[in-house]
Amino acid sequence: MDNLLHMSTVLVNSKLDDPVATSMSSYLSLADINIIQCDNQSRLVTALHQEQVDLIILCLADDIVKGFSLLKTLREKTQIPIIILASRGDESDRIMAFELGCDDYLTAPFSYKVISLRVLACIKRTGMGEPTASRATFVNGKGTLTIDRQAHKVILDDQDIPLTVSEWKIFSLLVDNTNSVLSRIQIMESCFGYLSESYDRVVDTHIKNIRSKLGADGKAWIETVRGYGYCFSAKPVKD
Repeated sequence: MDNLLHMSTVLVNSKLDDPVATSMSSYLSLADINIIQCDNQSRLVTALHQEQVDLIILCLADDIVKGFSLLKTLREKTQIPIIILASRGDESDRIMAFELGCDDYLTAPFSYKVISLRVLACIKRTGMGEPTASRATFVNGKGTLTIDRQAHKVILDDQDIPLTVSEWKIFSLLVDNTNSVLSRIQIMESCFGYLSESYDRVVDTHIKNIRSKLGADGKAWIETVRGYGYCFSAKPVKD
C-alpha cells in the first residue's frame, strides 16, 4: 500500500446498524483506512473537529433533502473531499449535490471495490505534492488574480476566493493550461480520474460556481469555447 494513503481517516455518516455502511467500512479498513462511523450530524461534526480527517462519505437514504442540508453544512465548515452514496440517481439530485460542493456521487447498487478505489484516488489526489512554482499572478484587463498552490488559495484583487476541493482542482488545472482550451472530458479525467455519465453537466456546474465566486468578471477569466470546453484567459505577471 502506498505510504501516502496509510492510516488515512474517513468519516462515514450512517446508522450504526446499516449493513451496507458496515460492510463498506470493513472493506475500506482492508485498505489501511481508519473508518469513523457516525450515526448523526452532531457526532459527525464533533469527529470532524477532533480527528485529522482526509475524506467524508455521506450515506443518503430516502431523505435526500436532509442529506443535502448536511452536505451544505459540512461544505461551509470544511473543504475536505466529500463522496455521496445515494439510494437513487436522479439527474437533478446529482446536479444539486455537485452544486452544493460534493466531489463524487455514487448510486445503488454499490460496489465496495469501486467505492474503495474512488476513496483512495480522492485521498491520493488531495495529498499529492505541490508544483515547484507555488505562486503565480495573472492579469486580464479586469483585475489581478494570484493563485497560491502551497496555501491552496486564490486571491482576486486582494480578496480571498473560497473554492471547494473540486473547484480548486478544476481551476488550478485551467491555470496550468493558461490560454489553452480544455474539453470537459479532459477536465473530468484530469481532476477526478474517471468519467461519469453526466460529466458535461458536472463540469459545467463547477465552472458556473467558480465564475460566480470570481464575481462579475468570472466569464472573462474563464472563457467558454463553444462546442469544445473552457479556457483560463489571462496574461502571467513575471516577478
